[in-house]
Amino acid sequence: MRNTKWIFKSENFKSINSNIDKEIEQILFNRGIESKDEVEFFINGTLENLMNPSLLSDVDKGVERILKAKENNETIWIYGDYDVDGITSTSLCYLALKELEINVRYYIPLRDEGYGLNKEALNYIKEEGGNLIITVDCGISSISEVEHCNTLEMDMIITDHHEINNELPPAFAIINPKREDNKNSYKYFAGVGT
Repeated sequence: MRNTKWIFKSENFKSINSNIDKEIEQILFNRGIESKDEVEFFINGTLENLMNPSLLSDVDKGVERILKAKENNETIWIYGDYDVDGITSTSLCYLALKELEINVRYYIPLRDEGYGLNKEALNYIKEEGGNLIITVDCGISSISEVEHCNTLEMDMIITDHHEINNELPPAFAIINPKREDNKNSYKYFAGVGT
């Protein structure tokens, strides 16, 4: 096992809380969480402190589509990735939808399929009776794959936290904390948080 030497990016960083690892404090500092009170709030916040999810663009639109799928007894497919964020995102979304008594299945691509959406998987989901796909931790840069999904007459709700480097794909709803039109300013959710 290699010993990792952490290199701190900011010369302005000074540790303010001896109860937290310096590396964690540095990450928080890099994300604009700098005061002792802000660090305490971030680490020990309560459910009442959580952001209203409706402040993220398209959340309400996505929720309405999910409720319509439940009402119409449609099958919702969760499309994740095979990394830790993708698997935890898929698991959490699956458990939540099951709790709501929604017909739900999931698809996690094999490594040789690569990261993100792929058209063969979308064809498979359609053949298996999929009506609605919710991506978790992927999809924000998958323009041609979302267009393909649309030609298959399936709706897609994208939940992703990655950088938006192009135009948004033509999905039914796109939930990403990095969207400029969100009504909140916090952009550092993991995929599972989104």
